[in-house]
Amino acid sequence: MDYVDNISNYSKSKTLQIKDTLFSKVCTQPHGDKLDLYLDYNIFSLVYKGQKRINIDSSSFYVSEGEGFFLSKNQYVNSVVTSQENYESVVIMFDEVITSSLIEQLKMELPKLDEKISINQNFFKIEQSPYLVSYSDSIKAIIDDNILLVDEILRLKLQEIILYLFSLNRKEFIHYILSCFTNKKNIIQIMEENFYKPLSLNDFAKLNSSSLSKFKREFKIIFDDTPMNWLKNKRLEHATYLIKFHHCNATQACYYSGFKDYSYFSKVFKKKYTFSPNQIRL
Repeated sequence: MDYVDNISNYSKSKTLQIKDTLFSKVCTQPHGDKLDLYLDYNIFSLVYKGQKRINIDSSSFYVSEGEGFFLSKNQYVNSVVTSQENYESVVIMFDEVITSSLIEQLKMELPKLDEKISINQNFFKIEQSPYLVSYSDSIKAIIDDNILLVDEILRLKLQEIILYLFSLNRKEFIHYILSCFTNKKNIIQIMEENFYKPLSLNDFAKLNSSSLSKFKREFKIIFDDTPMNWLKNKRLEHATYLIKFHHCNATQACYYSGFKDYSYFSKVFKKKYTFSPNQIRL
């Protein structure tokens, strides 16, 4: 299948919406089908049939029928269907406005954000359970049937899956969800959402409401890298994506990715990939 920009544009699917906001997709892929995309939502996916291998950066994991997994937004993901049967999944989109509102309503029932926990994880796998199978069936039924008051039902279904995920009592996952949808954002979110902007390290530290020295210490713990080296590699990765899949030329990709100087961009690009940005095959 062709490459798609992001999960919102993933065409092989049936969709559900709350007003104009994407809520859920039911996606089907045949054996060997490959999918490369950029996640523009935090998503929770429930595997209805088949198996898939998902690759993120240097990590990979398999998901099979009945299992669920959470993937954070603002990252590149590629996957391939490894089962002989079709891979079918229900994907739930965690729209930030709606989800934040629901979490605010549920704050008395939910645990508090633990500021001492540092998360360096971009996916969370959820074990198979009868509940997840039942939940995916209910989403598919809503998609297939012409149901009245669907907006209200979908809000309840989103609230339901949030409560279930919290009920699993996995501290790192709970911390990640709360940090995604409460006012205080963690370093991972700040960097992923702003890497392409012309910000100084002091600016990033201010976004994190911390001193520069504290920001650097926490950054090292989370990413096992320096902020400047991480920014350089992240911008190079984004520039490659823009050239390959958005048909930008090398100069456009340079500036859209946050680099200020093309000669420097070309130099570090060639050092990392051993070829120039103009040599990327479309």
